[in-house]
Amino acid sequence: MEKQTFILFTENKSLVDKLSDEQAGKLIKAVFQYECDDTFPDFSDDLALSLVFDVMKRQLDYSREKYEIIKEKRKEAANRRWQNTKNSSNTAKDTNECKSIQTDANACKCIQKDANECKSMQTDANTCYTVTDTDTVTDTVTDTVTDTDTVSPYGDNNIREKLSDDNFSLSGDSPDTETPQPKKAPQKVREIVDMYNTICTSLPKVKHISGARAKAVNARLKVYDTDAFRTLFEKAQSSDFLRGSNKNNWAADFDWLIRDTNFAKVLDGKYDNIREVNGQGQYTGTGKPSLWENQMQMLAEYRNKALKEGSG
Repeated sequence: MEKQTFILFTENKSLVDKLSDEQAGKLIKAVFQYECDDTFPDFSDDLALSLVFDVMKRQLDYSREKYEIIKEKRKEAANRRWQNTKNSSNTAKDTNECKSIQTDANACKCIQKDANECKSMQTDANTCYTVTDTDTVTDTVTDTVTDTDTVSPYGDNNIREKLSDDNFSLSGDSPDTETPQPKKAPQKVREIVDMYNTICTSLPKVKHISGARAKAVNARLKVYDTDAFRTLFEKAQSSDFLRGSNKNNWAADFDWLIRDTNFAKVLDGKYDNIREVNGQGQYTGTGKPSLWENQMQMLAEYRNKALKEGSG
């Protein structure tokens, strides 16, 4: 939209008063003409009128430039307001989308929670295996500790078994209510447990084979044979550390030994008894020498040989 107004400064009144009415009329017409279409009047034959118009023209030009500057600033301000409004609308839209996503996420969490509860109920419903020890004590156990590979030998790794008064009797008497007979553990699992009880006489005895224990044994049987289990138990029985000779008086048990990583570490000799070097540089003890021990043995023999040659 084109400019519809212009400003005449009152400070020019003293100049206009010195003009005749005819000159003042021509000046006013010239000012309007200049503001409308930038037509510059020809006052070459009237010096006084030319000087007054020149003064007023400078003021009109100044006002026009100021108007253009103000117009651009207002335009920029309007653009900023429009952009902010647009951003606010987008932000509100994004916020609503985020709320929708959060709602979906919460719904997924609820579904996952329900699924976990179903799994827990299924675990509790599983029938547990049982064995009868030499004292004829029968028990049904639900073992809630899973086979974890990252258990520290110093931690509290003993499995706490959940016993129900409704399905076992220490006295051997039948309970008041009829209890379904528990399933027997697979023959291969029972053989492994019997092997442990026979060899590892210094470690806690296994009295019950829970579902978790049977599952852990079967998982190891997919990788190791029966001889590997025998070696495992023999190493555990001969290891002072695993039998409780450590600063925490901690001792391994069946569940700790059959965990995947522990099984491998024991077979690798990590818990074999430490061998000591006597005064002649020879190793004593029942442990199997490691690569480092063999190297130290060679160095000791070389040193003894060098001392003998030097003294001779």
